[in-house]
Order: sequence, then C-alpha cells, then structure tokens
Amino acid sequence: MTSPARPATDPAAAGPDALLERFVARQAAGDLAGALPLIEQLVALRPDDARIHGYHAYTLERLGRSADALAGYARALARDPGYVEARYNRACLLARLGDSGAEAAFAELIGAVPDHAGARAALAHLRAERLQPRFEAARALAQRGDRAGAEAAYRALRVELPDNVPVLHNLAGLIAERDAAAAIELWQTALAYELDNLDVRAALGQCLFAQGRVAAARPHLEAVAARRPEHTAIAELTQACADLADWPALAALTPRLAAAIRAGVPVIPLAAVRFGGDDPELVALAGRHFMRHVLAHAFPDGVTPRRHMPPRVAPARLTIGYLSSDLRSHIIGLLLAAVLERHDRGRFAVRAYQLGRRNDTTTARIRAAVDGFVDLSTASLRDIADRIAADRVDVLIEMNGWTREGRSEALALRPAPVQMQWLGYPGTSGGDFIDYVIADGVTLPMDSGRWFDERVLRLPHTHQPFDPALAAGAPSRRDELGLPADAVVLASLVPHWKITPAMFDLWLRVLRDVPDTVLWLADGAGEARSRLVATAVARGVAAERLVFARRVPMAEFMAALPVADLFVDTFPYGGHSTASGALFAGLPVLAVVGRTFASRVAASVLHAAGLDALVAPSLEAYEATLRGLAGDRAALARLRAALASKRGSAPLFDLDGFVRALEAGYQTAWESWRAGAAPRDIAVAPSDSDRRGPP
Repeated sequence: MTSPARPATDPAAAGPDALLERFVARQAAGDLAGALPLIEQLVALRPDDARIHGYHAYTLERLGRSADALAGYARALARDPGYVEARYNRACLLARLGDSGAEAAFAELIGAVPDHAGARAALAHLRAERLQPRFEAARALAQRGDRAGAEAAYRALRVELPDNVPVLHNLAGLIAERDAAAAIELWQTALAYELDNLDVRAALGQCLFAQGRVAAARPHLEAVAARRPEHTAIAELTQACADLADWPALAALTPRLAAAIRAGVPVIPLAAVRFGGDDPELVALAGRHFMRHVLAHAFPDGVTPRRHMPPRVAPARLTIGYLSSDLRSHIIGLLLAAVLERHDRGRFAVRAYQLGRRNDTTTARIRAAVDGFVDLSTASLRDIADRIAADRVDVLIEMNGWTREGRSEALALRPAPVQMQWLGYPGTSGGDFIDYVIADGVTLPMDSGRWFDERVLRLPHTHQPFDPALAAGAPSRRDELGLPADAVVLASLVPHWKITPAMFDLWLRVLRDVPDTVLWLADGAGEARSRLVATAVARGVAAERLVFARRVPMAEFMAALPVADLFVDTFPYGGHSTASGALFAGLPVLAVVGRTFASRVAASVLHAAGLDALVAPSLEAYEATLRGLAGDRAALARLRAALASKRGSAPLFDLDGFVRALEAGYQTAWESWRAGAAPRDIAVAPSDSDRRGPP
C-alpha cells in the first residue's frame, strides 16, 4: 500500500530547493519555531548533505537545544570534515557552554584555515580567560617590585598567548630599561595585532624617544597626544619637537604641557624644568604629581617606612651612601668620582649603590674610592631599601631625581635616617621623605624654598663640583675643529633642545651686526641642524657662520673648549656641568639668571668663580653684554686673563674645600636628626680662608 499523494499545498511537494527558500525566509524573519520543521524535512530529503545538517544544527542552537545542536554539527562534519562554517559554529557553541574542548576545536580549525580571523580571535580570548589568574599573578609580581619573577611569568604566558597584546605590552614594559631593542620589537608586534592601541603606541613612542630615535618616536607620540590630550606622552612629544628644533610645533605644545601639569597629569617632571617657561611653581607641581603617581604604582597597598632610633653614642665614622644609576662615564659619575676620592675616610665611611647596568672605567674608579660598592641594578624597591638599611647608612644621597633609571621612590621606605637629593635633577622630588636638597645661595635663594618639599642644605659657594683632571689635557686647535682661525668664536655646545627661538634670534642678531663672528653649536639630528641653518639664512646670517661640532668623548670635548672666545649660555635651561667645564677649561661664560633652579646653576658657578659680572639679569642685558664682548677682542682677552687669575683663589676651583663643606652639611644634618629635630634649612658656613657669600 502506497501512501497518498501530498496535496499541492504541502511544502515538500515543491521540492528541496523551495523548502530551503522557505527555511531561509523563516530564519531571516526570526521564526525559528516555523523554520525547524522545514529544515528537518530537508534533512530527511538530503541526508548526505553536510550543509543541510549544518543549517539544522545552527537552528537547534538558536533554539537553545545545545546538545542536539552539537550532535547536528557532528553529523555535518562526518559528511564533510572540511566544512569550515560548521567547525567554527561548533567551536563557538563549545566556548559558550564553557566546554574544555573549545580551545582544541578552534586550534584544529586554525590548523586547517590559518587565516581564519574569527577563530584566531576566539582562541586568543579563550586562552586569555583561562590564563587570566596567571596574568594577574604576573602583574602582582611586577607591582611588588619582583621584576625578574614578573618577567618569567609573562614569558611563560607568551608561549601560550603569542598574540596577546596585554602580555606583549606588559613584558615589553618590564624589559625596556634593560633591553630596549627587544622591548621595541615586542611593542611593534603588539601593534601589528592592534594598530589603534594607544597604550602600546605611547609606550613604543616613549621607548623610541628614550633611545634617541626621535623621528621614529614622533608619529606615535603625536597619535596619542591627538586623541588623549591628558596622556603623559605630551612630555616626550614636546621634547621630541625641541630636539628637532621644530619651534612652531613646540610653541603649540608648551601651553598644552603646562595645562596638563596644572590639571594633575603625571608627566615626567623634567619636561616642566625644560619647557615650563622658567616657572618654579610649575616645576614643583610636576614633581609632586609625578611622585604621587609613582608611589601609587610602586606601593599599591601603601608604604610603611622604617623607624630609625638615634644612637646614644655617635659612631666613630658616619656612613654616607650614594644611590645613582650613573656610576659610570656619565657626567654625574665623573663628578662624583672626584668627590669620593677626596672624602675624609677617617670621619666618613662611604658606600656607593649602583642602579644602572652599564659599567666602565669610571665605575671601576668609583669602586676603588669607596668602602663598599653594591650593584642594585636588578633589585626591587624593597630590596634596595633593605640593603641600604642593612648597611646602616646614616646619610643617603639620591643622585637621579626624575632622570632615567632613577629609583627615588625607594626612599619612601626610609632606608636611612637622613635622606638627601643632589646633583642629578634640578627640582623638587615631590616626596616628603627626602629631607634635604643640596643647593647653594644662588641656585636656591632664601625665598625659593617654598617650591621644594625638601629642606635646603646650602653649601657656601656652589652645590656643583667639577673634577680638575677633566681639564688637564692639551687644548685642540681651531683647524682640527673646522673653525676659522681669525674669527670670534661664540660657543654654545649644548643639546639643541636647550636653544629657544628667542635665544637663537638674539645670537643671530649679534652675528648679523658684528662681523667676523661665528656661532659654534653642537651637532644633533639632521632635521634640527637643517632648521637652524635655514633660520639663520632667513635672518640674514650666512650658513657658514654656523659651525657644528661633532659629538666626542669628554676628554676631547674639554680639550676643544679653550679654542672658543666666549661660551654663550642658554635660557631658561642653562648650563650646569657644561658651564663649570668651560670655566675649568679657561673659557669665560656669559649667562642669564632666572627663577628656577635650572636657570640659576650657571650663575652659581660664575659666582663661585668670582665672575658675577658675567651673570645677566635679563635677556636684554645679556644681549648688550654679548654685543660689547663680541666686538671687542681686547675685552675678551682681559676676561680670559681674569678667569685664569682666579684659578688659585676662587672657590669653584677648590674641590677639596668643596668636599669639606659637603661633609660639614652631612654632619650637621645627621646631628640634627640625632637630637630629635625635624629637618630644617642648613647653611654651611664658608671656611675661614674664604667667606664669600652669594650676591
């Protein structure tokens, strides 16, 4: 007996194609209940069609019948193992169900179709979810200061999550100081996965910038600053434009930088020192905001500082500790080495703590000059503090401030009873746990202490030492340096970021009006050099009257200085060790004094050299003095002779006397602490042989 013929209105009578059309229409309309019987009829009509089984499984899935849907996908794949959509939908369903087989399903699909973006993204997400506890553990290790442990944890995660952007980003951040090239490669890999990730672009730009790759850094920094005006990358972008002498861009950025600092954005404080318009309040705000930011990240659970009990009997020798990343042939290391060699070892035990990873002949010199040298370059903040405390340091001097590789936040743990900041950074640390900043009466006059959270330890003449051995070599010749033999050479061998448009225009006016003068500048980025030359030509000064000196080691730099006639300092960030070096080389320095620490250091060393007449109170006075000297060779000769006559008497050239004054400051500060007094301003008196005071 045969079954009766179906009526013409039966959907199956129209054939499979018509059924499929009806099914698709019902699906599109959201009528899943109506679509299901249609696809079931199609399964009966086409039992070997993998696509029909796939449609059936997907409908069951949308109806919430997950087990039936998985069985349907299995039937589809049994008929066509290469059915990509079914494999992907099955893997997605397993993931939604929390099935442990989901990762394997996505991995198998990627093995067959390597460029399947959906599967790759889903697998990465699943793995990231599964490994989230390990990711959080790695991040916690980093926050606790266990950089080695965190790095190992992130590297293990990367094996399982090779394309996970947070893992790549955090690992790069951990190793950037030690291996910038590898960090840059990791950030570039992360950007290949997420081109628009602004956190990654900011980190990459900042790292490229720190490596001196300013042009490569700039587009990343610009992209971040354009879309996140509150981001800290505004500081590096400002610096990049200054390095490249892109003054129109710099003019647009500096007000934004100041506004960001006033709004509390924790930008690198050096940006305020360099580009804050000689505003001491802005410099102070930048230091305070940044310190709060650093402490919050370094010690998320808060800080418990050590308590030190004053001894009933003073030790036979005070232990002085110097903490720095620059204990090498960096200017800080070079100057410190000369101080260490002159410490009175009968009264002071001296220890040096190295934060940097680079060692050289100056490192060896420092090591030989101290009672103990400790490499803390890979230590956590707590380990740094623990080691210094274990060494029973009485007075700790932090020498980085907010410069590269500094770890001044370690002092929040109070490893020593008396803590000071010196030489590395011309501004406040922003931390109330640093008791003193070492300065002098010129760099920090009595009315300027309000811009510092530290009390001021004022040395009698200048806070900045210089090693006379650095100026002991034979001078160079002009012909060796590409300088004309018969011209008046005005030297400003400083980084280009120190040169402001106002100062450069001032120099060009003098060159234009005083014949037979040349301006001797340091070399730098080709882009900056081209801009400086183009500006000079536009102001009517021939290109050949700008001479660029190649970058050379310190000994060659010092040997070159005496061939110039006058060192013309910059403003508002003036010369520091460069100004001292010029004076030690016998080259007079013309400077402007401003309101910030950074704009007063040259005035300090000139005062200590007995050359206060070369400190101008304004740019107008500076220009008038420069015009008079540039056009009067006899006056320049008299000035050089006057400087030479000071070598035997001026305090600047008495390094032994400087160290005695420094030691007196340490002793006074420690004795004040031992007596139970809060830190207070200290003025170290001049020696009996020289009682010059600040002007």
